[in-house]
Amino acid sequence: MLISNFSLAETTNSIQGFNNIDSLIYESIKLARYAPIKGLEIAERTLKVSKKKHYNRGIAESFRSIGINYHNSNKKDSAIFYYLKALDVFKKTNDTFGIAKVYNNLGNSYKYFNNQKAIYFYNQTIKLSQEKNYKNLTAASYLSIGSLSSKEKDYKTANYNFFKALQLFKEINDIRGLMLTYQNMGVNFYYQNEISQAEANLIKAYEIAKVNNNKISLSSINLTLASINMAKQKYQIAKNNIDEGIEIAKELYDEKLIYDFTLTSYELEKKQGNYKSALANLEQVHSRDSLYYKENVSNILSLHEEQQKSLEKQKQYEIQIEKQEKYVIIMVFAVIVAALSISVIVILNKSKRKAERNNIRLKKLNEEISIQKENLNQINLKLEDIITERTKDLTVKNRKLSEYSSHLSHQIRGPVATLKGLIMLAEDELINEKEYIKQMKKCVDDIDDQIMDINIALHDASREGLNKEDE
Repeated sequence: MLISNFSLAETTNSIQGFNNIDSLIYESIKLARYAPIKGLEIAERTLKVSKKKHYNRGIAESFRSIGINYHNSNKKDSAIFYYLKALDVFKKTNDTFGIAKVYNNLGNSYKYFNNQKAIYFYNQTIKLSQEKNYKNLTAASYLSIGSLSSKEKDYKTANYNFFKALQLFKEINDIRGLMLTYQNMGVNFYYQNEISQAEANLIKAYEIAKVNNNKISLSSINLTLASINMAKQKYQIAKNNIDEGIEIAKELYDEKLIYDFTLTSYELEKKQGNYKSALANLEQVHSRDSLYYKENVSNILSLHEEQQKSLEKQKQYEIQIEKQEKYVIIMVFAVIVAALSISVIVILNKSKRKAERNNIRLKKLNEEISIQKENLNQINLKLEDIITERTKDLTVKNRKLSEYSSHLSHQIRGPVATLKGLIMLAEDELINEKEYIKQMKKCVDDIDDQIMDINIALHDASREGLNKEDE
């Protein structure tokens, strides 16, 4: 009873432990948006615990969480490296939902430098998600493909994918997904110069973002709405969009958005003829451009260093796998050697038993041979009498054979010589055909009679000689 209680307690603790790991992984993924360094620390800790507990799902999700935090830290190479490690574990455990999520993550990282590869991974997500009915992932991938297509000015493909995403997000009532889809559709229509449709979709996105207090989306939506209102010469509304957007951007410490709003503000002041304010905004833009240039150079150097570290990690990972493979080979070889040794021992034991059985049989055979030898001695005595009789019989047969030989050389030779002569006459056309056939028949009959006579004489022991009437 004590053993059963201990096992139950151990299992309960194990489940609680796994639940704690899952909670921490979820927390690290949430932190990726706002505090990726902290999120990375938590994910690395959950990875160690998951490995210790041999919790494969925890290992895979920890790798994925590390990748997401690296992605949000603008370290895309490291993100891809950990996504691939997560994908490997998910595939080994046949976790299709995990595989689909990683494909989506890979698409999100590749879209910054390789659109085609990003679209490939998004399509892989769609394919797997449709098979397993993961509607959220399917919709997110359609949305991402639409955004990439819009950037490449393939607006028709973008509209198609946005529409598919919108349908799915409505089905599952995903508010954030709907907001992002409306926002992206609005931007796509704006690029096509379809201002009314662009504004309608952006207002829908703005209303959802406002209700849910999604500041990041509110800021970026205001940026596009400001450009639309400037195009419609609604300068005051455009200014309100800029003021609200830049306030949120500053609150979020989003330098990129602040830069974009400053540039939009410059364009608005210029259109209104407020050149002094426009110049002030332009100076800020120039200052930020210089700062961005320095930061970009620094980021490029950091990215290069990160790539080198990533390659080094990959090499270490490959070396570890190679060592594991060698260890497996050694273990397999040891098992084979052990199996062969056992087989040899079994064969030797069988051989020993067989040898013992053979020795018993040999003794019996020796006894039988001794008996047979005595019988042979008696038989040999009888053989001498038999040989004497056989000698007499052979003498008679030799004489007959001599007669047969002489008979063959004289009696059969004659008809053969006649046949040869007939052939020569026929070749020289000195004999007609009927006579030729007649004589040939006679010779053949003679030969046949002689052969029959020889055959009868050979089988008739009472007969002394051959028929010599024809000599």
